[in-house]
Amino acid sequence: VILVGHWPQFQAALARLYEDFEPRDALKAHELRRDLAKSFESLASRVDPLLRGACFHAAADSLRPDRVTGGDWPTAAAMYGRAVQVRESVGDIDGTGASLFEQAYCMCPERHPSGSWSQAADLFGRSAHAREQTGDRAGCGNSLNWQAWCLEPDNNPEGDWSKAAEIFG
Repeated sequence: VILVGHWPQFQAALARLYEDFEPRDALKAHELRRDLAKSFESLASRVDPLLRGACFHAAADSLRPDRVTGGDWPTAAAMYGRAVQVRESVGDIDGTGASLFEQAYCMCPERHPSGSWSQAADLFGRSAHAREQTGDRAGCGNSLNWQAWCLEPDNNPEGDWSKAAEIFG
């Protein structure tokens, strides 16, 4: 318990266990996640620059409404953006691809009221490019799938079937 209070990564891992494995305990998971974003932000100021992006990414994970009660999509998207900036600055291409993907997911207007389909599509495209550079074919394909989905007129009133089909291809 002492380590969990001082090491947010243990807290996050324990919360994930309560969320994903039987017997599930959403209340305990929520209690653990409640202050994780602040803990990870604080930790980011004390760690090696390569780990800083991972801290901001983990903080963003703890700000998402699909992961914590009272979460906020715009705030999570902004925190993933901080992770992207840090990861790009230290050449962490794999981490950049992951953070771009999550930022894009948060930016989809169905979750983020002031989000933008075109911005989400652009971020998914950047994620695909980063993942392609690292040889992550599955991640690249997933990012491209989401990018195309953001361009489908059924999802995006200003979408374009031709562009979506090209990317799906």
